[in-house]
Amino acid sequence: MFTHHHVTLDQPFLSGLARLLLDMSDAGDPAGLSGTLVVLPAKRACDSLRHVLLEAADRPALLLPGMLTPRGLVNGLGDRLPGLAPASLPGKLRAAVLAAAITGEPWLRDHPEAAPGMAEELIRLFDELRRHGLDPAVPDAPDESSPMLDQDLERVRRAWRLYRMQVERDDVDRELAILAAVEGGAWPGPPLRRLVVAGFAEMTPATARLLRVAARAAGEGHVVTAAAEGAATTARDFLATFSDGDAPTHPARPAREAVALLAGGEPPETGRDERPFAERLAGRDPSPDTATPELVPCPDPESEGREVAARVVRALRETPGAAVGVATNDRGLARRIVAQLRDAGLDMDDTGGAALSTLPEGRLAWQLLRAVITDWHHEPLLEVLTHPLVTLGASRKQHSRRTLLFEREIRRDETGGATLAGLLRRARDREERLREIFPTLDPLISGLLTATMSALAPLGDGRSARSHADHVAALRAAWATAAPDHPLTPDPEVDRSSGEPGIPPARAALAVLLDDLAAASPLLPTVPLDDFAATLSRLLGKELVRPHRSVFLPVQVTGLLEARLERYDLLILAGLSEDSFPGRQTRPLLPGQQWRRRMGLADWRRRLGEQADLFLRLLHNAPRVVATWPLEKDGQPALPSPMISRLLLARDRAPAVAPLAPLYRREAPDHAAIAASQAAFRAEPAAPAALAPTRPLPSISHTALAVYRNCPYRFLLEKGFGLRETDTVLEELRPRDTGVMAHDCMKDFLQGPGAAALAAGECAAARKHLERAAERAFGAGEGELPQRRLWQATFLRAADAVVDFELARTRSWRPAAVEADFSFPLADLRDWIADPASPPLSDDEAAVTIRGRIDRVDQAVDGAAFAVIDYKTGSLPTAREVGDGRHLQLQIYALALLLGGVDDLPTATGAVEGAFYGLRVDGVGFKIEKPHLAGDHDLRRDAAEILTLARAMLRRDHDFPLVPEARDEMPDPGPCAYCPFRGTCRLDEKLAEAGVGEVGA
Repeated sequence: MFTHHHVTLDQPFLSGLARLLLDMSDAGDPAGLSGTLVVLPAKRACDSLRHVLLEAADRPALLLPGMLTPRGLVNGLGDRLPGLAPASLPGKLRAAVLAAAITGEPWLRDHPEAAPGMAEELIRLFDELRRHGLDPAVPDAPDESSPMLDQDLERVRRAWRLYRMQVERDDVDRELAILAAVEGGAWPGPPLRRLVVAGFAEMTPATARLLRVAARAAGEGHVVTAAAEGAATTARDFLATFSDGDAPTHPARPAREAVALLAGGEPPETGRDERPFAERLAGRDPSPDTATPELVPCPDPESEGREVAARVVRALRETPGAAVGVATNDRGLARRIVAQLRDAGLDMDDTGGAALSTLPEGRLAWQLLRAVITDWHHEPLLEVLTHPLVTLGASRKQHSRRTLLFEREIRRDETGGATLAGLLRRARDREERLREIFPTLDPLISGLLTATMSALAPLGDGRSARSHADHVAALRAAWATAAPDHPLTPDPEVDRSSGEPGIPPARAALAVLLDDLAAASPLLPTVPLDDFAATLSRLLGKELVRPHRSVFLPVQVTGLLEARLERYDLLILAGLSEDSFPGRQTRPLLPGQQWRRRMGLADWRRRLGEQADLFLRLLHNAPRVVATWPLEKDGQPALPSPMISRLLLARDRAPAVAPLAPLYRREAPDHAAIAASQAAFRAEPAAPAALAPTRPLPSISHTALAVYRNCPYRFLLEKGFGLRETDTVLEELRPRDTGVMAHDCMKDFLQGPGAAALAAGECAAARKHLERAAERAFGAGEGELPQRRLWQATFLRAADAVVDFELARTRSWRPAAVEADFSFPLADLRDWIADPASPPLSDDEAAVTIRGRIDRVDQAVDGAAFAVIDYKTGSLPTAREVGDGRHLQLQIYALALLLGGVDDLPTATGAVEGAFYGLRVDGVGFKIEKPHLAGDHDLRRDAAEILTLARAMLRRDHDFPLVPEARDEMPDPGPCAYCPFRGTCRLDEKLAEAGVGEVGA
């Protein structure tokens, strides 16, 4: 029925398979493969084979064969067969249902905590028995039985009966029903001319039966396996360490068994090779041209991660565009390698994914439950409040501020043991006392606690037993209140014609999991919240969320099994220690290894054989293969994989331990300079200079000036060394600010018909045009950001005040420009100051420009004066701060007009004033007769200050104090309290020495 073909290990398996497929097809006929079905063990291998076939065919076009995995073939046939009932329960919940059913059994009554793990093992046993044609209801006992085995088999029978009482039909039942239908009737799939089964080293009897039916329907069946005959020295060295070719641990045994299953017979016997190991090695090819894997032991996992990342970087530098694969079963090592490669500036395809329990969405679901289970203890409560998705309906800034205040109160008053209600009472009492001093004090902490109680209220007290559906509904309600900006259900108004999901993959996976739990609620018992949390936690840990990445990225970080059929120019097998490959071999508790062996089921020896086959394939998956392993883990010696040990038997000497590899960065500074800077930092906490290379500053903005003025050290870190927060979750949570939308609204209003209505003094018409401008500014992208409507309503509460202010201002002023860009060089600024005592500028400094954008420029009706205006949706600087030169934004705008640096506006020759325009409900506009920047303000004084600051920002050879010198003079200590570099400076040490409390306290 099947013709057996071999692809030698000295060539990529998919390339050899592609050539076989093309040889099987009609010569010169591009449609020769159209009636062929290729069955491969992995979907990724199917995708890769498509591209390999196109390369091997060397034709402008090719009709590709069908390519499926066994599961894909079953699902496709099931869709074509009428009357097949679906599974009555999602597969991921079967163990949870069985665990609830067997908890009361006598053999688990004293250990109910073992029920979930035992249920998972029983589910695996049930599936394996049925796919091997055995009935779990009557598991046969061998002739040589024992009382203990009889007891285990009775437990299996009892568990199966309980399972069948709960789950009428599961996925395996559907799979077997499809198999029975195709065996007893006509082939329901598309017409076949040829069936090709390739790359399998593991196959169940049920899959083999299905493939035999497909081969009969096609009339022509082929099976393709990898063979070591004629392969390179490495395969022969490895195979020479096995003397018994019939042992289950032999690398060739799994593939032979798979072929035998397809043929419906037993695998052929190969016998034992009793020769000594040295004689078995004697026939190998000692040619130096033969590619052999490089074996690299590393001192520890951290050194191993650096070694792997360094080899990847060097390989891409030597051969840009080379296909590099990093395969490992150690997910911790994989994450470390991925992080180091990202630091080096590489993008990669990380196929491993992450457990939902480790992602923000899964963590929040667990933290909401934990906060209630622990009776709102302050530590889990703070974990909820500081979660990046949680805002409790407030803005991100307001929520962060009141959460920080609440944490300080917890630390200050040591009220951690109080309940949430007790904390709320204390917060209200404290705010009442403070309100006697500060009558307008906002109830930030009590408001936060009230919102938290409202969010957690649906979860109840956690003690009463409820159905799983009720727990799911309560968790969804708590989520909706705690994280309203990140709903668990997609917005129905979002256009998904592009194929994009309505919500991120992790949140979609959590939503599906909760829906499945609610649907399975009739099969699950009523439980208190802690039991529900335990069940959900187990499910979150098993649910993997894989990133949607391109398969054509040059670097792929994947598992060992996923890499076995891929093609690489360099393949690095990492983390090959004994505990990760082959790893700990779990032995089923029920009914035991002896029974499994007698019944023909796979045991731990068969799994070792499959791992040996996998290792042999991986050693030949690329022209260059590197295998690494750690010599130490957690401070204890670590053994290499037994597979590595077999290769070492054929080596004359042990490989050298890899030295510590360098860390690659996007911009690698001089290490000696960094060391000198670190030494200076430790020795002199007052004012270190920037000794390491820093980034140049091509232009200067008023924001950069403010950062340097407040804290030169923070400016050095941000602008000089380019340090930024790169948390992708935080980036996702920072949508376009409402202030920017308000700016867009005012620009639209003053440039369109609104300006004409204001000039004509038509108040009602102006109000209508302002509302339309707000609709355009805030309403765009509403489906992506639903809270835009709330922001629009808030803005329009001040619409009447805005129109009244603009009507009053049109008596003397007219808008001359809105959102006007400006730019002027430092050379023009120095010439305008005309101070002979001012030091000269270098050519590079003179060419540096001060850039920015002015929200609005007004011109007096008589044309004699200009006014620069900056919109503010938050707090406004005072006129004293501007007059004293503590706030330089308006001065920079005025200088831009006086120096002719504003686009489409003439150089100002008269007076220039400036103001901060409030766009708040409680404060709109400014005092027209008393602007923040008066027309007679001494701009030359501030211009000299700006020039001095600009020189200091451009030159990095001076001191950058680790503590802001004028911190005590700051009107708001917030910049230090919320600085992302808090802890790298010496502010806390200075405050501790002075006996001062925390900043902002």
